[in-house]
Amino acid sequence: MLVLLVPYWLNAEQQYYGTRVSSLTLSGTESQTDLELLPIRPGDVITTDNIRSSIQALYNTGHYSYVEVDATPAADGATDLIFRVQSNFFFSTIRLEPENLLERPLSAYFRLPYGEKFTSSAVDAIVQETLDLLKAEGYFEAAITPKYQLEEASQLAFVTLSVTPGHKAKVGSVRVQGGLQTFSQKELLDAFNFKSGDEYSASRAEKGQANIRAKFSELGFLNTKVTENRMYQSSTNTVDIDVVIEPGQFTLVETPGFKISKKKLRDLVPVFEEGSVDEDLVEEGRAQILRYLQQEGYFEAMVGKDLIPAPLDNAIQINYPIEPGVKHGILAVAIEGNQHFSTDDIRARMKVRKGQLLNPSFFSPEALNEDVRTIETMYRNAGFEGTVVKGNYAEVDHSINIMIEIQEGRQVPIDSIVIVGNSAISEPELRKAMQLKEGDLYTPLVVDRARAAVTQYYYARGYADARVERSVMNDESNHGMRVAFVITEGEPYQIGKI
Repeated sequence: MLVLLVPYWLNAEQQYYGTRVSSLTLSGTESQTDLELLPIRPGDVITTDNIRSSIQALYNTGHYSYVEVDATPAADGATDLIFRVQSNFFFSTIRLEPENLLERPLSAYFRLPYGEKFTSSAVDAIVQETLDLLKAEGYFEAAITPKYQLEEASQLAFVTLSVTPGHKAKVGSVRVQGGLQTFSQKELLDAFNFKSGDEYSASRAEKGQANIRAKFSELGFLNTKVTENRMYQSSTNTVDIDVVIEPGQFTLVETPGFKISKKKLRDLVPVFEEGSVDEDLVEEGRAQILRYLQQEGYFEAMVGKDLIPAPLDNAIQINYPIEPGVKHGILAVAIEGNQHFSTDDIRARMKVRKGQLLNPSFFSPEALNEDVRTIETMYRNAGFEGTVVKGNYAEVDHSINIMIEIQEGRQVPIDSIVIVGNSAISEPELRKAMQLKEGDLYTPLVVDRARAAVTQYYYARGYADARVERSVMNDESNHGMRVAFVITEGEPYQIGKI
């Protein structure tokens, strides 16, 4: 339009060139507001430059897909300019009729251009994707008529895809290729769960493919590929299906030295879930088996690992040799010396435990050491200094007594609070905001809350770049804690206009 504009005005509308504008009108839209954006005004002399700039200004609003200018003579040799526009519209709703044709709304199957500029080409693309989807669900004879309502006031487009679905296709023949050395054709067809005369749908076919993969996976075949090739016969409205199976790598997992059921091994060794074999997954399986044995009472168990690939590279064996040792029970897990935390609170954080209904025993020296560190952290976070936690265990007739001994330290007060770097907000204001004062018991949590409160106080006053850092030191003079907040205020922001 812009390319044709200048010759149009220089030639066809030569008589208006150099005249003054009498009036401006925007035609094709109810609102005249966008006229205020034009560089040309009543009384201005008409030039190619101000006409071109005015058209560009209307395009720049994003409201219009097409702009042209008409000129008509006015009184006293002036000219009336009419800017004729076609509005842009934006996708609002996209509905399928009948609505119950698919199990889910269209947006669950593919992306819809909600909020984007409405074009007929975008509608055509939606129609084509919907047709492909309907064919995949068995409606091979479907036809779609798009209808849309364009609402001028809101510039929204409401699209309805009216579907004539036709009859849903039936399944013709079903053939299986591959995998027949492992399962019979009947077993594979039963797993695929399609027979001649059934209504066809791609979602049901995907479930059948998943069933076949699961059968191979249960036998130890990883990465089995199952694909479905369909051939539509329009003369009979039927679909012939070829199921192509490529069995994956056969993987055998054994645990010499200790019997673990195949079902349990599938839960413990992640190669089955991941569908592949690598060193990390094999090691993760070893760790899971060791943990399982410890839960079963074999606290001294040792588990190795060994990968044995087959010569033809189509199978692999993973051995986890196990030395279970003697099975132990846990007589008791005793906790002594705790005053601040209840025994139940401490037990809830521990990994080592005595077995209960639906919650088996668990013990290993490593887990006990980890529990000791966990309890120390509990006391440290509660503001205790100098707490000592010891974990010990003793074996009596293949049973284990576990003892946690706690020597609680002391909770220390906050001896002093120092605020540095504040200039815009006074220290009394900040102290009131942080709700922390000298003499309060120290914990890392209350100091972190005070730092967050000061930061939020600055944010609320327009200091969006404010940073507050905190540091804590022991005050050796009176065995308290010295807390410092270092503030970088930054520049304040003000709201100009909304």
